[in-house]
Amino acid sequence: MLQEKNILVNASAAKTGGAETIIRTFVQEASLSSDINFIILTPLKFENVPNHIQLIDYYTSGLNTIFFSTLGIIKFIKKYKPNKILSFSNINYILAPSKGITYFHQFKALEDGHSDIKIKIYRLLINFFLRKNIFILQSEYIKSIFQSKFKINPEQAISVWPGFLVPQPSKDMILLNTIKEGKDLYKGLMPIAYNASHKNISLIRNLENFLEEKSIRIHSLLPKEDLDINRIVHHGAIDRSELFALYAVVDFLIFPSKSETVGLPIFEFLETGKPTFVYAADYAIHFYKQFNEPENLILFKDEEDLKRLFLQKIDLITPKKNYSDGEWYKILESL
Repeated sequence: MLQEKNILVNASAAKTGGAETIIRTFVQEASLSSDINFIILTPLKFENVPNHIQLIDYYTSGLNTIFFSTLGIIKFIKKYKPNKILSFSNINYILAPSKGITYFHQFKALEDGHSDIKIKIYRLLINFFLRKNIFILQSEYIKSIFQSKFKINPEQAISVWPGFLVPQPSKDMILLNTIKEGKDLYKGLMPIAYNASHKNISLIRNLENFLEEKSIRIHSLLPKEDLDINRIVHHGAIDRSELFALYAVVDFLIFPSKSETVGLPIFEFLETGKPTFVYAADYAIHFYKQFNEPENLILFKDEEDLKRLFLQKIDLITPKKNYSDGEWYKILESL
């Protein structure tokens, strides 16, 4: 009889946004592997998990996540004696690197020109302590960049499309009714929750005259207190059920980011069949090809290109396709 495996999962820093989506999707997939015991460190709440999944309420942020992931987690390792340590924090336990499976999703660590202390620490840890880890990347494109950057063996990098869960519809209709009742000709969504240079929000701000002329209003998830132009409305962070409800009521999605590992809202919205305008960054071009060039995934190069494509494609509606099925079996097979 095979001995049951204990897998310690570090998801302590995953609380909102794409990180939350990834962990919730993983837990659903893990629930199907009843021959493996999962001990999951997470601040997220779940209902009706099976007996082979043990949830431990644990939250870290900032530099504390780095300390906990590399050394602080030892108290849980001593207690549960895991066969493998699966980390969703970009790095992993440094005293037993051959046990580590690391879900890597920090694209800035793969790009030149970033001097953030956290990025420098990630690079140092991977180069000098985690070279025996198995690394999980989100696409063949990201995998190739990762291998080139860190010179790890090809068999230690696995490309896994994460997929996503579709939540139950939102019961809070206040936000939705506000958007529905607006007098704008076109309503768009920019699902970006924080401002950073690579998010390329300035490109959208520069379209103020165009948005006004064509009666377009864009709804963002940036903090409500952020100042912006009249044609962009900030709603702040919302939960996933509200987000999917927004997908249903807006006419298009716009995603100007210059670099991402995935950009899951793109693919969540693509399922509606409505126009999805995405800046033609390398990651987006790769996924465009990977998913057989979806007609409603519309890549734009600059402001003028976006205006031209918007006028051409805004009324486009395509048959709905499924992008939610992930490739988590690749990770479960490596445990």
